[in-house]
Parts: sequence; C-alpha cells; structure tokens
Amino acid sequence: AQLTSGQANDLVTSLTIHADDGDGVFEDGIDSLVATLPGLSLTSGVQTVTFSDADPLVQVAPETSQTYFVVVDLASDASSQTPGSFQVVHLTESSSTAEDRDNDLPLRLEFFADTTTGVVQTLAVGVDSDSDGLSNEDEVDIHGTDPGNPDTDGDGLNDGPEVNTHGSDPLDTDTDDDGLDDAVEVLTTVTDPADPDHDGDGFCDGPDTGGGACTPGDNCPAVSNGTQTNSDAFPAGDSCQCGDVTNDGVIDATDVLRAREHVVNRTPSGPFVADRCNVVGPADAGATDCTVEDLYVLERAAAAAAVTLGDVCDAYLGP
Repeated sequence: AQLTSGQANDLVTSLTIHADDGDGVFEDGIDSLVATLPGLSLTSGVQTVTFSDADPLVQVAPETSQTYFVVVDLASDASSQTPGSFQVVHLTESSSTAEDRDNDLPLRLEFFADTTTGVVQTLAVGVDSDSDGLSNEDEVDIHGTDPGNPDTDGDGLNDGPEVNTHGSDPLDTDTDDDGLDDAVEVLTTVTDPADPDHDGDGFCDGPDTGGGACTPGDNCPAVSNGTQTNSDAFPAGDSCQCGDVTNDGVIDATDVLRAREHVVNRTPSGPFVADRCNVVGPADAGATDCTVEDLYVLERAAAAAAVTLGDVCDAYLGP
C-alpha cells in the first residue's frame, strides 16, 4: 500500500541524495550531497525531488552513467509506528526527466527498469523482535538472518539456538552437509549438526559425505563403530540402536521415560527415535508399534534385570 505523507514522516526524518564518487559504495561525508528533503510530501505515494538547475553533480554526459544514492534517516521511534516498514522505489520508467543543459530542452531518456530497495523493516535496537535469542541488530549486522523470522532457514531450529548453542548455520538447513537437517541431528539423532562425523569413526552421521569428510551412512552415529558391525544385540553390546530411543549409546531411565511418554500419547520431552522402541515385535509392525510390552522390556533392560523376550529391531542404517 502507498504511504501517506503523514505515515512517511512518522518513519523518516529526512531524505538525501548523494552522487557516487565512483566506487559504487555509499560513504557518508565523501559522496557529494545533491539534494536534501527535511520533510516528505507524497502524492499518491510518490515523492518528487527536483535538482538545482545547472548543478554539475547532476549533469551526465551522453552515453555515460552516474550512480546516485537515496538515503533516508529513520525517526527515533520508527519501530513503534504503523506501518513499520517501507520501500524506496526509483520510478525511472515514468517519472524521471532530464533536459539539455545548453538549450533547456526536454530529453528522451533511455528505458531502464524501476529500481527498488526491497522492504525496509524498522526495528528497535536492543530488542529481539522474533524472540529467537538474537537481537535485531545482531541478526542484520552479524548473522544476516531475518529479525522478523525466528527460524530463517526453516530447518526447525530457531536462529538463536543455532548460533549460541549448536554452532550451526542459521542460513543453512544442513550445516555439516552430511544429509541430515540440523533439527534432525539436534532433536532426533542427537548428533552435532556442525560435525558430519559426530562419533569420529570415519562414517558420516547421515547419507552424504559432509563435503568429502567421511564415508556416508553411519549405522550408529552416536557411538564410534568403525567396523559398522550390526550393533542390534539387545540388550547387550552397543545399544545405540535397538531400545536406545534417545540415541545416546546406552539404554537407561531416560529411554524408559521417552517410551512411556510415547505410549501414553504425550509428546516426548526430548529426542525420541520411534523405530527403536519396538523391541519385542511383531517384526513387521513398523516404527509406530511402541507398546506397553516394549516399555516393560525397556524398564528391565535399564535396570539391568533379566530380559527373556527377543528383540526385533532393525539396524539404524548399516548391516
């Protein structure tokens, strides 16, 4: 929607235009000031800027080009205004005019598409508008993330935890290029989203190579297992698969808790790999068959008590 003059002046205290010195980068105090508008007066959303006649800074020789920067200074309370965003568009197609310097005759300008800044969002400094754990200015100035979107890359992990806790890239859904999204590594496989080989056994946590760092497809990404031997010998041996629903390398009370939450139809309170919960069968029941009987066996395994029922878990990825 087009801004009114009042809305524009609530957001912007001044608009200035500067002539580029030739390096293509705006430099305040270096690029020459061409025009200043201390207040805006829009007509149907358009602000007209008239340059001084015969100003050498706005004279352009035939078949040459000149870059100009449009700079707006925001009001101190711009972030609290409604609307709180705007675009600056140079209407080159229909609104720009020029004239011959010597004869004051109108010139026909070569066609050039409108140029726009995109949406400028006014945000308060020192505030975390999207509540993701990163301040607005850090998102814009340091991380390049969207201060209005808590999960810029849409991978299921908010930008703040990616930066501050997991060491992953909030602009990349799979930081370590191992074929597992960052959220899957944090919430399901419990591996490091910034390390393609979490357990350091030479096999990548997921089905990709991590940019050539390791061999794809660790059958047990939480426990070093360089031979990739099937470790589904429940409840003895490496228990990183069958029964180890939290994928931390052991079967303990936490696995029992997660399985119990699942059985009573609660959302598990932490990492939960459902297809490791079906420890007693039937073998073809699929990942959703995590029942009271499975829970009983897990409780005994966690307590180091005798378990007489055989397991039917499949290996995680490997043989």
